[in-house]
Amino acid sequence: MRDRDKVKKKRTQIIFGLLIIFLMTFSVFGYFGDESNETVEFNGHKFTQVDSNWVGYNEDVLITLMNDPRELMKNITLVGIEGFKYSSYEKAYFSVAPGLNYRPALYSYTNNLKMYIPAATNMACYNDGSGCENLPLKDCKDATNKILIVKFMQANESKVSFDENCLIIEGEDLNIPTERFVLETVFE
Repeated sequence: MRDRDKVKKKRTQIIFGLLIIFLMTFSVFGYFGDESNETVEFNGHKFTQVDSNWVGYNEDVLITLMNDPRELMKNITLVGIEGFKYSSYEKAYFSVAPGLNYRPALYSYTNNLKMYIPAATNMACYNDGSGCENLPLKDCKDATNKILIVKFMQANESKVSFDENCLIIEGEDLNIPTERFVLETVFE
């Protein structure tokens, strides 16, 4: 009986070990995951959903969006952004209001447009308040032909406008109009 139990135990250990090796090997190759990544097209460029993001390329430039590119084409007003170029600006200020949830939008903006943004960039506030004690106050009136102001504003309507060296991105979820602007900038 003991030999039979030893053989049975040894066989169970071998089967269990092989099962673990099998699972580890095939999980590395992605055989046990979501294989159906959705792909959509925007202006002739493909975006593929990878985890919770949408990834696409324009030549060698990687674009990562949190929102489906098709949804970014809906209900966002664009005013004056045609022909917008970063090349004339030496400095940019990202201007926010105290307490505004701007971080996802700012991340998307800077991550996707890093090759265009002037090297000298700073955070600023356009209203004084808690959280702005150590930041300069910068609003559209401070924009010049060498200094770009990018103003993030909470609003009911999603809109991106450019006038007098001031880019205003507004909406309830600021990341949505920001990512629309990214698409318009990169795929112009």
